[in-house]
Amino acid sequence: MKKLMMVALASAISIGVVMPASAQKEDKKAKEKAPKETPLQVGDKFRKVAGDADKAITDKKYDVAAAKIGEAEALIKNDDEKYYWADMLLRLSLGNNDNVAQMRAIDVLVASPRTPPERARVLSAHRAMGAANDAYNAKKYAEAIPLLLKARELGRTDIDISVMLANSYSNTGKNSEAVVELEKAIADSKAAGQKAPESWYKFAITRVNAAGDPSATAGWLLRYLTDYPTVANWRWGTVVYRDAVKRNGSFDNLSRLGLFRLMRTTGALADQQDYFDYVKAALELGLPFEAQAVIKEGETSGKIPSDASAFVQLKATAASGVRAESPIEELVKGAQAAKNGKEAASAGDVLIGLGNYARAVELYDLALSKGGVATETVTFNRAVALMLAGRKADARPGFAAVSTKPLADVARYWLTYIDLPAALAQ
Repeated sequence: MKKLMMVALASAISIGVVMPASAQKEDKKAKEKAPKETPLQVGDKFRKVAGDADKAITDKKYDVAAAKIGEAEALIKNDDEKYYWADMLLRLSLGNNDNVAQMRAIDVLVASPRTPPERARVLSAHRAMGAANDAYNAKKYAEAIPLLLKARELGRTDIDISVMLANSYSNTGKNSEAVVELEKAIADSKAAGQKAPESWYKFAITRVNAAGDPSATAGWLLRYLTDYPTVANWRWGTVVYRDAVKRNGSFDNLSRLGLFRLMRTTGALADQQDYFDYVKAALELGLPFEAQAVIKEGETSGKIPSDASAFVQLKATAASGVRAESPIEELVKGAQAAKNGKEAASAGDVLIGLGNYARAVELYDLALSKGGVATETVTFNRAVALMLAGRKADARPGFAAVSTKPLADVARYWLTYIDLPAALAQ
């Protein structure tokens, strides 16, 4: 952190602040009208020693420069010589990375009437940043916060400020402020063409999740998954959200099933428990074909052992449901003859379970045209069917139309997945 601070100061002070061409013209006009600055009043003895110090700094002979600057300090007779000495000390401290000397020089320069206002502002900002850095490294977070804010107010735009503020706020019990600062750090990193570290997202996710707002947690998880879309992360991101909803609200079967379908699509179903919960949700919604298909996939992948006792009853229930289900053509004919769209919506659900996604869309369209159905539910299921049929662009409006939580958050997961590459990284 200290090295970055010194580099920033060197570019801002030693090279100078670059103004736009228009501002430079205005500045030139102002200087022409303003009275000429009085030359520095420097004695001959001081001038000789200062000249030797200047040359040593230029030649990067820092030991020689330090000795000469020490001699010059002993010869100081007026404020101009003190200003000159402090300027040399600052340049030396930037060269040899002496933070203590740097802060000492800055204090003198900021107090000097010889220091131009803009340079004084830059120096003051750096001084505040240095003090903030010292407090932060000493874990004096309450002291670091106002210093970091002062540095920002004075013009520092370091991404480090936001990161340090996030940690400082978090360590002083201000998690909302911490998340705001980390959000700024991520945005600034992206604006600079850099990818924010995974740890930043997880820092925010942990604190937002602890606040008890599943929707806000979903928002942060989806930002993370957009930038780091691996299968492992999708599993983690869906499980964290699912647990947040369970802990802070009601996770209805349709929303849970929608999330499990996405996990299945992304390859994020990891173990017996995932498959057990998925199958249970499908059966509770009266979808034995889908439950049976998921069990078979789990067994084929080896994630469900063929003799797993936990699935004995689920297998029996799914098989019984399949036997009791009317042939799909009968369901379709009944849906077409019905006065409302309820039977068509049910037939669409069965067709998703059978993997006939294109025909499921047709039945959902029929259900919506007939009416008498829960529009959001059918719209969401229709979007899932379109997505599973490979029609991503057509699925987007349906997911975007869902507004009731938690189903709306699950729809946001699907929307995020739509924009990702066809296959997630392992």
